[in-house]
Amino acid sequence: MNEVKNNIGFLKPILNLTLRGFTMACKFLLVIVLAKILSPAQVGLFGLFSATLLYSQLLIGGEFYAYSQRELISAEKKKYSFVLQHQIISLFFLYIFFIPILFGIFIFDLLPIYIIKWFFFILVAESIAQELNRILIALEYQLSASIILFLRQGLWVLIIVPVMLFNPKFQLLEYVFLSWLFGSIFALIFGFFLLSRIIMHWQFWPINFSWIIAGLKVSFLFFVGALCFRGLMTIDRYAVESLMGIDFLGAYIVYIGIAMSLVTVLDPLIFSFLYPKLVSSVSRGNFMGFKQTMGTLLKYTIMVSSLGLVLLLLISPYIFSWLNVAIYSENIKVFWILLLTSFAYGMSMVPHFGLYALKKDRALMQIHLFSFIIFLLCLLILPSMVNLSQVAGTSLLIGFVMMGLLKTFFLIKYIKKS
Repeated sequence: MNEVKNNIGFLKPILNLTLRGFTMACKFLLVIVLAKILSPAQVGLFGLFSATLLYSQLLIGGEFYAYSQRELISAEKKKYSFVLQHQIISLFFLYIFFIPILFGIFIFDLLPIYIIKWFFFILVAESIAQELNRILIALEYQLSASIILFLRQGLWVLIIVPVMLFNPKFQLLEYVFLSWLFGSIFALIFGFFLLSRIIMHWQFWPINFSWIIAGLKVSFLFFVGALCFRGLMTIDRYAVESLMGIDFLGAYIVYIGIAMSLVTVLDPLIFSFLYPKLVSSVSRGNFMGFKQTMGTLLKYTIMVSSLGLVLLLLISPYIFSWLNVAIYSENIKVFWILLLTSFAYGMSMVPHFGLYALKKDRALMQIHLFSFIIFLLCLLILPSMVNLSQVAGTSLLIGFVMMGLLKTFFLIKYIKKS
C-alpha cells in the first residue's frame, strides 16, 4: 500500500505539469485557430474583450487574495475556515462596489454593447473560479488547481475549436464566449466540490472587521501596483487600435498571444511550485532556505525562458505561413519586439516573487506605478521616433525591462539587510 501511495505521489508533479502545459497549449491553439477562421477585426475584438475582462477581474477582486493567500499559507488547518470566510465577505463587498462601475466600459463604447451579457457572466464566473485556483495553490493542492484551470481555459477550447473549424455556422465569437462561460461554470462546480472535501469541518467565525481592514490596507498596495502592472497589458491594446485600427489590432493580438505563451509556461513549470516555498521560508525565518529557493527560481526561469524564446523563433514562421493572411506576415518585426517583451516579463517575475515573500508590498506597488508611468510616457513620445506599428510593443518592452531592473535592485538591497 505504501508503495502505491509513493508511486501516486511521484506521479502528481508530472500530472500537474502535463495538465497545466496542456492548458497553456489550448490557449495557444485558440489564438491560432481564431486567426485562421475569423477576420483580423474579429480577432482584435476578442483580444480587447479578453484584456478588458482580465483587468476587470483585477478590479473586482481588489487583489485581496495577495493578503488572504499569504495568511492561508501561514495558518493552522483549524483556521482555514476563518481566512476563507473573511475572504468571501471581503470579495462580496468589493463585487458590489466595482461591478456597477464596470458598466462604464459599455457606456463609453470601449467595447460594443452587444457583448455586454457575455462580459459580465464570464467576468463573475471567471473571477470566482480564479479565487478557487489560488486557494488550492496556497493549500498546496497544485494538481487540483490545475484541473480547475484546465476546465476554465482548456477543455472548452478542445470542444469549440473542432466545431468551428468544421462547421462554418459556428464561426462566430458568440460561440467562443458561450463555451468559455460553460467552462468557467464547470470549473466553479468542481472547485467547490474539491474545497468541501479539503475543509471538511467548516467553522463559522464571528466577523473580525480588524482582520478585513488590515487585509484591505495590505491588498490596496497590491491593488494599485496590479492596476499599473495589468494596465500595461490592457492599454497597449487600446493604443494599437487607436494608432493602427482594429484590423492591425487583430495581428497584434496574434503576435502577443504567441509571444506570451513563453510566460504562461513559466507559471505551471516553475512559479506555482517555488513561490509558496519562498513565503514559507520567510514565515519560518529560514533566510538560507529563501536564498537557495531564489537561486533555484532564477536558474530554472533563465533555462525555460531561453529555450522557449528559441523555440518560438523557430516555429513562428511556419505558423504565420499556415495562417496565410498578409497582415500577420507583413509585420513580423512587431512579433520580435513582443517576444523580447515576454522574455523580460518572465525574468522580472523572479525578483517579484522574492519581494512578495519578503512582504515588501509598498516597494512592489511603487515599482509597478513607476514602470506604468514610463510605459505611458513611451506611448506619447515614441510615435514621433519609431514606426507606429511598433509603438505599443516597444513601450511594453521598455516598461518591463525597467520593472525587472528595479525589482532586482530592491531585492538585492533587502537581502543584504537580512
